[in-house]
Amino acid sequence: MSGTWSTRMLLVVFQSLHLCRVDSSDWSYDGKQGVGSWSKLSVGPSANECASYSQSPIHIKVRSTICADSLGPMRYLNYDEPLCSPDIVNNGHTVQVSALHDRFHGIRLPHPASTFRFLQFHFHWGNSSARGSEHVVDDNSYSMEMHLVHMNTKYTSVEQASKHGDGLAVVAVLFKVVREEDNRDFEVIVDAVGQVQTGENMHMNVTKPVVLSRLLPKNTVDHFQYFGSLTTPPCSEAVTWIVLRKAVAISERQLTVFRQVQASGPGHGSSHALMDNFRPPMPLHGRYVLRNFHCPQCQQRREKLRLISQREHQAHFIPPF
Repeated sequence: MSGTWSTRMLLVVFQSLHLCRVDSSDWSYDGKQGVGSWSKLSVGPSANECASYSQSPIHIKVRSTICADSLGPMRYLNYDEPLCSPDIVNNGHTVQVSALHDRFHGIRLPHPASTFRFLQFHFHWGNSSARGSEHVVDDNSYSMEMHLVHMNTKYTSVEQASKHGDGLAVVAVLFKVVREEDNRDFEVIVDAVGQVQTGENMHMNVTKPVVLSRLLPKNTVDHFQYFGSLTTPPCSEAVTWIVLRKAVAISERQLTVFRQVQASGPGHGSSHALMDNFRPPMPLHGRYVLRNFHCPQCQQRREKLRLISQREHQAHFIPPF
């Protein structure tokens, strides 16, 4: 790995730790500085788009979605390879895992036709298992939602990418408490979250291997796709959203570890439990939500897409730079 590439990637990952965020003390999910006041925040050089018309998350009504062949196969690039020296942080609004990669991790989308580099993943959860996800599907909220954030390789910084409609891609994974048995593949994340529970801005190195593919549902092909925004200030409308159809099962014990994360924030003063850190669904305002399953033109392609996805898990991808 060249020194130039290593330095550039370090800068990108550092930016991703503060992905288009305003100061954490300026906003919250409730109270006077809650979601309803986000559009009034001063966000510096970035435009505040929290009151714009293509906001996220959304309520996905499956019957109203459109099956589109243009979605094609979404490919996961080196998702089976462990992240290099991943770092976890409690930033006061969520827990987030980032890494300086010794190997390119990312996704390739045919629509829009672009390759996106993985930056970080983080979580949103509630104080009960009946809610916590940001996206809602057919009136159903899930217990937690993970966002895997990626940046288009045509851009050199998160700030630059956030100014363009094709700048970012986020894979949303829904989690649901459906069993008492722990999800073994997810336990590495649960253990890491336990290390940063007690204080905001705590950083820890994740010593166990973090493999992105193990955090996904078995069916990684079926998904919804739409254009939207970041779900935190400044709510930049630069995101292609890929919401995986199938949820990942976790235990109540594992989710409880997230609910024990402590943070301080506006209107709270001293440390408090970080819960209900999700934005409610935003209006569609005429946007289309696409899907790649349960329609005649898609049925013949589903097995092919799964095979392609499986092959990509095993393929070695060389980043385009």
